[in-house]
Amino acid sequence: MPRYTLAQLEAVTWIARLGSFHAAAAQLGITQPSISQRVRELEMALGHAVFRRGGGAAQLTEAGETVLRYAERGLDMLHEMERRLSSGDPLTGTLRLGASNAVALSCLPAILAALEARYPRLGVALQVQNSSRLARMLDARELDVAFMAEEVVERHVRMRRVALCDVVWMGSPAKPLPQETLRPADLLGTRLITLPSPSPLDAITQEWFAQEGLRMPEVATCNDMATVLRLIAGGVGMGIVPLGTAGYELQAGLVRPYRARPELRPLVICAAHQDSVRGPGLDAVLAIGEQMIGRSPYFRRADPG
Repeated sequence: MPRYTLAQLEAVTWIARLGSFHAAAAQLGITQPSISQRVRELEMALGHAVFRRGGGAAQLTEAGETVLRYAERGLDMLHEMERRLSSGDPLTGTLRLGASNAVALSCLPAILAALEARYPRLGVALQVQNSSRLARMLDARELDVAFMAEEVVERHVRMRRVALCDVVWMGSPAKPLPQETLRPADLLGTRLITLPSPSPLDAITQEWFAQEGLRMPEVATCNDMATVLRLIAGGVGMGIVPLGTAGYELQAGLVRPYRARPELRPLVICAAHQDSVRGPGLDAVLAIGEQMIGRSPYFRRADPG
């Protein structure tokens, strides 16, 4: 891998910004021969000329345009890292926000709108995934905050219960079952659709069948909850669905809900964050998320536990 330095990348960005080696050297507090040396060493490391030689103002080559684009992006990320480390505030720079399907399909627009209204300069890098995947991202420190179903996480992640989301069996109105209340034996010959394991919905489905001593039948899996709902509405199969993800489909009559015996355990919705992320900014993000989840008719209050 080519060896190059931050000083070389800074030299390129300031030369491109100010239009000359002389002005960039003055900005960085070094001599013109020094900044020229940095550029030559970078060009040697990359194997490409960054600036055209001769003429008046410094002009980037085609390769130089690419170098500048990545250099600016990299330096911006490093500056953001410094700001974040010095403040510990997730509202400094870009908030890496995760949301499970149940939250994303019911509350996410309201959460993002509230964040934008209060913090218009905040950048949000959004990840909508199933909760098992979000837990792994939190463990790897790839997210700052996530609103998701309860999962086992590493010790550096803090998780607080904020709501319960009921789940129900759903099928297509075009293919209704005679029973209003379903037992596991009623679905042994029915095609089932769920999110792939590991996921809270897959675990709930397996638990429901196991309560009556039955093994869950073979299921079709799909990694996108919105697509699962479309497949159910289209009559492809039946599945356990969080009420928070199916508000539109239920109101439009595109899916039919069924009661279940034994009862299905609800999803426990939590606010999770890195232990290193703290302060008023974090409190504000959590408060906004919890407020919007609490206003949704598809969630109910959870014991903090």
